[in-house]
Amino acid sequence: MNKTVTSRAELLAAAKHIVYQEGLDQLNIRRLAKECGIALGSVYNYFPSKSDLIFGVIEDFWTHMFHDDLYVMSQPMSFPEFFAEVYQKLSISLNEFEASLLKQLSLLSSADKAKGRDIEGKYWQHMQEGFVHCLDQDDQIDASIWHEPFTKERFSQFVFINMMTMLRSGITDCSFFQEVLKRLLYK
Repeated sequence: MNKTVTSRAELLAAAKHIVYQEGLDQLNIRRLAKECGIALGSVYNYFPSKSDLIFGVIEDFWTHMFHDDLYVMSQPMSFPEFFAEVYQKLSISLNEFEASLLKQLSLLSSADKAKGRDIEGKYWQHMQEGFVHCLDQDDQIDASIWHEPFTKERFSQFVFINMMTMLRSGITDCSFFQEVLKRLLYK
């Protein structure tokens, strides 16, 4: 007997399970409905198409990755320490995510790929804002270093671009870049 009610979160959890265990090519609306024991129409209420379902999985990844806790630090820390924490978390999660999903995104249409980049861009902007927030909280940084064109926002963008380049290159140890940050930010 089919369940009559489920949540978007339950559907996304089941979709991620399918993708991580069997690959993106095994994910579709019919399969998800069967996996959740619900009617096909119930899935369509949340995800009108397979593309919407895939984007839901991508957005869920980024939301759980940083959206809720990027600005929350368990203890006061310097910007280079914060960067290292973010880097390690991203490195681990992206390796899992890439192995199961990112490589298979080439199956999407050009329009869907553009939509996926827009979703990622939103979360990447959030990460850069988190870097600026941490820079604001780091009282060891002399405020006089910030001026045009060396602003916190542009520095955050520089850090983010380099972080993503290192991650894409498979660099797991960010200690060199962490040292660069220390030399740039502190006297």
